Amino acid sequence: MSTLWKMVRDFPWGQRQFRELKQRTHSREDFSSAYWPNSDVAASIWDALREYCAFDGFSPKPEDRFLDMYGLCEGDLDDFAEQVFARLGVRWPSHEETRGMPSVETVDDMIRFVVRFRDSEARPASALP
Repeated sequence: MSTLWKMVRDFPWGQRQFRELKQRTHSREDFSSAYWPNSDVAASIWDALREYCAFDGFSPKPEDRFLDMYGLCEGDLDDFAEQVFARLGVRWPSHEETRGMPSVETVDDMIRFVVRFRDSEARPASALP
């Protein structure tokens, strides 16, 4: 997809990303290694977010708010999360499993959300926090 088309499609988020673009020089490896041993989850989220960026080369940050930086909220954010779960081969949690959990508003929140449910598949329910 051309950068011009992405900018038009993603306005006003594209303008926010443009302002941040020059300040963001970290790589995918820098981003994902900060989440070791869950760097595969962070890398998958990085890859998925890059598809939502108006500018090629934009680097997501853990503190990015989905609504403010990517224009993702409610249904769009659910679709994004389902895409990440599918990429990682993690079962999508039921409504009952997510009841009472804090909302996912930042990239860091999403990484923790995915890790929680990926890890829950590897451990019996009685061992979960």
